[in-house]
Amino acid sequence: ALAHPSAQWRASDSRCGGALVWFLRDLWAGAGWGLLDEQGKPKAAFHALSRQLQPIWVGWVDNGLNGLELHWSNESVDHLDVRVEVQAWRDGQQPVARGSLPRKLAPRSRGRVSLAELLGGFVDLNWAYRFGPEIAELTQARLVDNDGAVLASALNFAPSLLARRAPVGLAARDVANPEATHEANGSRQVLVSTQSAALGVHFEASGWQASDEYFHLAPGEERRVELVPSPTRGSRVAPLAGVAVTALNTQEILVL
Repeated sequence: ALAHPSAQWRASDSRCGGALVWFLRDLWAGAGWGLLDEQGKPKAAFHALSRQLQPIWVGWVDNGLNGLELHWSNESVDHLDVRVEVQAWRDGQQPVARGSLPRKLAPRSRGRVSLAELLGGFVDLNWAYRFGPEIAELTQARLVDNDGAVLASALNFAPSLLARRAPVGLAARDVANPEATHEANGSRQVLVSTQSAALGVHFEASGWQASDEYFHLAPGEERRVELVPSPTRGSRVAPLAGVAVTALNTQEILVL
């Protein structure tokens, strides 16, 4: 829910000067407005907002009949040579469109490119004209540097994808990391991957706190997440027994 308005605010043609966070922390247990709960733990809104406020950012703006438009922002002091990549899928993991363009991002700059320019022609990926069924359920944009590192990414998906609740091939495993296991906080690394799109991937981990949650994974994508023990666990390295991983658009529940 935060991705769409924040993309409008940060768009290259936006006149918005910023936004206000109503509450940083909930005052008591319940469905509060805070980014943190009453115990100071990050909520879903905290993780979503942190991704939208990155200095190197990319986001989708839906212009209705004019199609999707991709906006980016480089708030760093570096000149960046990147490739703007876009890919779309339907039926879980069936690719339907792909395109890319080179771009030079100046420091403290913003820019945009239309989906038609990226794909070499108009494709109704936001299903604005309603001619037949949806062409795509999911569209991903990425900024990739010359070394292949993903600097920023954004997903635009149909609401039907969130309501499907079908198996997506979600997988997760504890990654052996000697450096992490010898740190005082006893943190562990978990590698999460998926075959089809997984939306809102999150952890049910009593005694552990994830470095990132409620993120989206495109088909075939994976992400490494750090789990840090709660202060009550002390400094010892604890096993990840009982940690569950799931996503909002599937009934699959993985237990590590």
